[in-house]
Amino acid sequence: MSFNPNALAWLAGRRSNGRMTDEPVPAGVLAQALQAALWAPDHRRLQPWRFQVIQGEARAQLANVLEAAQRAQDPDVSASQLEKIRLQPWRAPVLVVAILQPVVHDKVPHVEQVLSMGAAIENFLLMIEAQGYHAMWRTGLLVDTPVVRGRLG
Repeated sequence: MSFNPNALAWLAGRRSNGRMTDEPVPAGVLAQALQAALWAPDHRRLQPWRFQVIQGEARAQLANVLEAAQRAQDPDVSASQLEKIRLQPWRAPVLVVAILQPVVHDKVPHVEQVLSMGAAIENFLLMIEAQGYHAMWRTGLLVDTPVVRGRLG
């Protein structure tokens, strides 16, 4: 078995990059990264996750969902805070939402399914980077609200 000494340096150099541009990400790049996510360690091959790609004007719909979620949490939220929330989906040309859909299984506990989804996300991020694009993993505080959960499934 051979070892690629560049692999360790490449992994050590991978960092989330919050400086996004409006450059569109080609569909083939996303498809390759999503394929890499499917190769994550996954006991019993349950694939207890799904990925939702949000880009273009669909980001405006996500902005509406985030605003509704914030209003539901805090009816007295300020206009400036709402504007900040509405701008969040526009920080990158493409958002890929990882959604855990755990499977009840007597041999695969919930925590293992969560970890498997984390590995799938990491595979996705690594493949995006390998193709010359930047990515970051960010979870907003509103993702656990009933409004966002209901809208994104």
